[in-house]
Amino acid sequence: MILGGIDVGGTAIKARIFTGEGFLPGVSRRWETPKESYPALIEHIAEAVEWLRIQADQSDLPIGLALAGLIDSETGESFAANTPATGQTVVRDLTQRVGVPVPVMNDCAAFALSEAQGGAGQGARSVVGLTFGTGLGAGHWVGGKSAFRHGGDSVEIGHIGISAQLAAFHELPGLKCGCGRTGCYEAYLSSAGLSALGRHILGRDISHSQIIDDPSSEEVLSIWFEVVAEALQVLYLMLAPNIIVLGGGVSQMPDFVIRARSALAPHVLGSLPLPKIAISRFGNESGARGAALYAGRMSRA
Repeated sequence: MILGGIDVGGTAIKARIFTGEGFLPGVSRRWETPKESYPALIEHIAEAVEWLRIQADQSDLPIGLALAGLIDSETGESFAANTPATGQTVVRDLTQRVGVPVPVMNDCAAFALSEAQGGAGQGARSVVGLTFGTGLGAGHWVGGKSAFRHGGDSVEIGHIGISAQLAAFHELPGLKCGCGRTGCYEAYLSSAGLSALGRHILGRDISHSQIIDDPSSEEVLSIWFEVVAEALQVLYLMLAPNIIVLGGGVSQMPDFVIRARSALAPHVLGSLPLPKIAISRFGNESGARGAALYAGRMSRA
């Protein structure tokens, strides 16, 4: 069986074919995500749908879409901090544009599905996928099914505020989040957030990649991982997963898992076991792969 997956993030739109028994990644194409134009966003996604159909030589190819943000289950309206989709009806508009419904799910939920089915979370009953990139988000799969809530399939950890205790202890600035609020985990733990934290601590402009590569930035990373630990603690206490799988560009820094485990260890609560923490198996392709798997499920329903 051949499946197609599209992952729409704050930086890029990625389309990929997945084939074989394990639905392993095949050919792919990438577009830059439009920052302000919603019509351009829909056109780019429609172009990705058509490209996948051509690559598979299959007009009825099951294609799934992983989309950053929330989609209101009643109105169909989207809310997205990092794409121009807020207030828009993406599912309806894309269906009208391409002629057939395209199954849509939250991008972090898609990431979690991919890692739960054949990825780093294979065999675990409760899998949380947590991604660090342009934004910060999570998805949760339990027993092979998405843990749907009233608001849909996303776990909006990125838009919970950091604790006043942590902010005061390190004299952290109130960083503005793309959602419009101040002090969200995403504002500190995204790639831009790491840069902003570095700028505050070091007193100079510095990119997140420079912070990762520069030994003199250790103070920045040490504080940043304390914020990581606090976000992990929220997921640990609220969802009690067997494993938290980490993804996104920032998670690729050296020793990320070791540092995350060490930072989380002091937060164990009684007899509630800490989850295993692992890096994703499918890396940057996991979101598109999860969307493809979801499309395959929907085509068989």
